[in-house]
Amino acid sequence: MSTADSWLNTTSILIAHDIIKKLIPISEKRALTIARLSTFIIAVLAIILSIYKIGLLELNWLAGNFWMPIVIIPLSAGFLKFWTNSKSFIASTILAIAFTCISGYIVGDFATISLTCSHDR
Repeated sequence: MSTADSWLNTTSILIAHDIIKKLIPISEKRALTIARLSTFIIAVLAIILSIYKIGLLELNWLAGNFWMPIVIIPLSAGFLKFWTNSKSFIASTILAIAFTCISGYIVGDFATISLTCSHDR
């Protein structure tokens, strides 16, 4: 429970301060509200995933399909010294997630094909 609590706290702080606050100027009180709301949403999503009873490998594929376009691609672009702004990051993330969802819908699951469609831009 302690580890799960720490992960939820860290993720909510990252969402509130490093994502939302960088895009939209907000007060500390509003950032705290966003952090609390994101903690609740992430906890509910975790409960839904545990009730859904998918296997560990399928859960890993699902996480990888959305991890790649959001984290790995901007990180790789930064290492390659490709400078960008927040609008192009948001546009590329939305486009990658859209391609992931579309290919996952066409194939029927989030596996190799949807992973390939999301991060080979």
